[in-house]
Amino acid sequence: MGLDALRRMVASPGGTTIEGLRRLEEGGLAKWSAVIAATKRARSLWC
Repeated sequence: MGLDALRRMVASPGGTTIEGLRRLEEGGLAKWSAVIAATKRARSLWC
C-alpha cells in the first residue's frame, strides 16, 4: 500500500489530519523532526 492510499484511508477531505499532512509537506517536516528530537531528549532526562 502506498502513502497516498493510506492518506485517503485515514484523512477526511478538509479535515484536521489532511491539513496537518499538507503542512508537513510544505516544509514542516523539519519542524516535526525538531519536535521529535526535543521529545526524545525530554524523555531521556526523566529516566
